[in-house]
Amino acid sequence: MNDTYNFRSLLMEYQRISIPKIQRDYAQGRLTGKAPDVRENFLNDIFSGKVMSLDFIFGTAQECDNQKKFIPLDGQQRLTTLFLLYMYGIKTHILETNNLDLKKFTYETRKAARDFCHEIVTNEWPEISQGTAIRDAIVKQKWFMNYWLKDPTVEGMLTMLDAIHGKATKFNYPDLDNIKFRFFDMNEHNLSDNLYIKMNSRGKPLTAFENLKASIDKILPEKTGKLSSFDWLSDDEDLKKKTTFDEQWKHCIDRQWTDMFWGYKENYLSDPPFLRFIVNMLSAYWIGFNKIKQDDDGEKDKLLRFFLGITGNEDYISFDKFKDVLLSKTEKEENKSDNRLKTLVLLADGLNSFHKLLELDNLPEICRPSWEKNKEYDLVKNVLQLKGDRYNPSNKERAMFYALVKCPYISLIEKNKDETIAKIKHWMRVFWNIVEQEQERVRNFIGAVHLINELSLKIADDNCADIYEWLAKDSNVNGIKSGFMKDQVKEEIAKAKQIINGGDEWESKIIEAEKYAFFKGSIRFLFTDGDGKVTEDSWKQFDTKWDNAQKYFDDNGVKDKTPYKDDALLMKALLANCDNFGKNIWSRFEFSNDKVRWKRILTSDNWKIAVDAIMKEEVTKETTNSFVNTIEDPYIKNIVDDDLMNYVCNKMSGAWLRSTYHGYQAIWISGYPASQIVLNPILAQLKIDYRDINRIENCRYYKCVNKNVDFKYKFNGTDYFFNWKGNPSPTELDVYLTENNWNDYKKRPNPTADKGTEEDTHYCFRVTKEMEKDTSLFTKELDRIINEAIKK
Repeated sequence: MNDTYNFRSLLMEYQRISIPKIQRDYAQGRLTGKAPDVRENFLNDIFSGKVMSLDFIFGTAQECDNQKKFIPLDGQQRLTTLFLLYMYGIKTHILETNNLDLKKFTYETRKAARDFCHEIVTNEWPEISQGTAIRDAIVKQKWFMNYWLKDPTVEGMLTMLDAIHGKATKFNYPDLDNIKFRFFDMNEHNLSDNLYIKMNSRGKPLTAFENLKASIDKILPEKTGKLSSFDWLSDDEDLKKKTTFDEQWKHCIDRQWTDMFWGYKENYLSDPPFLRFIVNMLSAYWIGFNKIKQDDDGEKDKLLRFFLGITGNEDYISFDKFKDVLLSKTEKEENKSDNRLKTLVLLADGLNSFHKLLELDNLPEICRPSWEKNKEYDLVKNVLQLKGDRYNPSNKERAMFYALVKCPYISLIEKNKDETIAKIKHWMRVFWNIVEQEQERVRNFIGAVHLINELSLKIADDNCADIYEWLAKDSNVNGIKSGFMKDQVKEEIAKAKQIINGGDEWESKIIEAEKYAFFKGSIRFLFTDGDGKVTEDSWKQFDTKWDNAQKYFDDNGVKDKTPYKDDALLMKALLANCDNFGKNIWSRFEFSNDKVRWKRILTSDNWKIAVDAIMKEEVTKETTNSFVNTIEDPYIKNIVDDDLMNYVCNKMSGAWLRSTYHGYQAIWISGYPASQIVLNPILAQLKIDYRDINRIENCRYYKCVNKNVDFKYKFNGTDYFFNWKGNPSPTELDVYLTENNWNDYKKRPNPTADKGTEEDTHYCFRVTKEMEKDTSLFTKELDRIINEAIKK
C-alpha cells in the first residue's frame, strides 16, 4: 500500500472519509485563540504555490457495508481544509472536477455537520459578486438550514471558505495535488485506536516561543551574508562553515542561544526566558525605529503595551504582532524583506552580545546599582525570570537591561577583559544614575531607549572611548540630541569631568555619596553653588556638604530623633533662605520630611539658593534663628513646633501639620484655595494608610470641599479600602466600602429597598458628630460593614 497521498488520491482509494464522533469540531475555522493565525499561516503556505508536505496523518481503514472507509484519528483539521479548498475551486469553476467525488467526505460528529457537508457539495453555488462574503451567499440559499449556524463545525467551515475566497481574489489558485501527506494505518501496524488516543493525549502543544521560532524561520532572508557578531561566540567549527545569516541564525537558535538561557530556566524549559529576552529587545527596537516619544501618545502605543505585557508563560501569542514589530510604521510593503533583516540582525547582535556578557563571572555585580543593599540583586534574573509566580520587571530594569545588551564595549572583552569590565561598570553606573531619577512609567523606558541608542552609537564611533572620557569632552556632549533626564545627564557630565581631572579618589567619593540614603545617584546639590553652577570653588564645598548631608538624612528622609526633624530646624532654615518667597516656592509643591519630598527639594531649581545655604553651613538652633531674623514675615519668625502653619495655606494651597503618627506633614492640594481646605477631625486622629498623593483629588487626612477622600483600613490583618464622599446627595451616605485599590464601590449581592438610600445597594454608613468626639464609634462602623461584606 502506497503511504504517500494527496487529498485526491485518498478520495480515489476510499469510498468514504468519515470524521468520527470522538474527534473535536473543526477548529481551524474558529475566530478565537490561535485559530486565526493557524488559518492565515496555513493558507499562506498553500497559496505560495510550493510543494507541501503535511507530515503524517494517522487513521484506520475499515470495511463497512462493502465500502472501504477511512477514519482519521489525527489530521482531521488538515483534511477538512483540503476538502474546502477543492470544493471552493470546483464550485467557482477554477478547478475541473475530474470525477472527484467530494460527497465521500463527511463528519460524524453531529448531524448538522454531516448534512451541511452533503448539501454544500450537492447543490450549485450562487454567483459570488465582488466584495461579497461566501458565508453570506451560502446562508441565503434555500437548502441552507438556519439551525446549522449553531453547529461550531459548520460555523468554522463558513469562516474558512471566506478566508479561502479572500486569498483566491489576490493570488493564483494553487495546484492542490501538490499538497501531500504520509498515511499511517493503525490497523496495518496492529495498533488499537485506544493506544493512539493515549499517545496523543500525552503530547504537549508547542510553547509560545516555539511557535515564534518557527514563524521567524519562515521569514529569514535567503542568500544574505554572514553577520560578524557571530564571531564573538565560542569556537564552533560547524558555525564557521555557515556562509549566510539565515544559516547562522538557525544554527545558533538551537545551540548557543538556547544554551545560554538554560541558566534561567523555569520548569526545565529555557523557552520563557528566551521569549522574555526577545520581547524586551523588540520593544526597544520598536521605540527606536518609530521614534516613539515620551509623551502620552508614546506611552499609549498599543503594540508597545502589548509587548510589555507578555510574561513568557503564555500558551500562544499571535505572530502577527511580531511581524508588525519587525517593521517600522513608515516602511513600505515592497521593502519588507530588507527591513525585517535589519531588525533580525539587531536581534542576533543582541543575542550574541548577551552570550558574550555571560562569560563574565561577576556579571550580577557589574549590573548592580551602587545603592542596592541586597547583594543578591541580579538585574538579568529580574528581567528574564519570574519573581515568585509573577513576571513584573520594572520599566527601569527593562531600560537597564537594554543598556547592558547595547553596551558599546562588549566587542572588546576578548582584547582586554579587565579594562573592558571597568568600562562596562562605568557605562552601567552612569545609566543607573540617569534612569533611576525618572518615575516608574513606560515613558521612562521610552526616553531611556533613545538615550541609550544615541550614546551607544556615538561612543562606538569614537573608538569605544570610556564613557567618563566621552562625557568629559564638551564637543561630544554638546551634540547629545536626546532630552531624556537632561538635568541628570548634565550632572553625570560634571561628575565625569571631575573624575577625569581628579582621578580615582574623586570617583570613590562620588560613588560613596551616590549610594547614600535616598540620593541614589543624584548628588548635584553637593557640588553646585547657589546659582546652580558647577565651578572649581563649588567642588571645594563638596566635603563640607557631604558631611552635613550625612548628619541630616538617612534612607527615610530627615533623620528621626534629631533637632533637624523634631524641632523642624531643617525645614525652617530652608524656608528662611528662600529668595523667591510666595512665587515659585509654593507652586505645585508639597512639604514633608520624607525622602520623596526632600529628593525633590535637593534637585529642584526653585530651591538652589536655599539648599546651598543649608548644606554648606550646618543648621543649628542658633543659625536657624539668625536665618529667621532675616525674614520680615512675622509668622515665619514665630513658628513653634505644634503650630498649624497657616502661613503656607494663606500663601498657596498647602498645609503643614505636626501629628502624633506622621511627624510633620505638608500637603499640596492642587487648584484649591486655603478657604476650601479643612482638617478631617476623624481621620486626623486615626492611624490609617492613605492613598498615594498623585492618584487622588486630595490626600492624607485633609479633604477639599465637595471632593472625596480615599483611605485604607486594616481589619484582622487584612487591608480594606474606603471612600469618604465630600458632598453626598440625599440618597447617598458618607463612607463607602470599595473594591481593592478603590476601583469601584462594593455592591451588595442582594440589594433591598428598605432604607431608601444607597445603603440598600452598597456597604456604607453615615458619619455622626458623636464620631468626631469618639473615633471608636467610627471604627466600629467600619468593622460592621466589613463583617457584612465578608458574610455575604
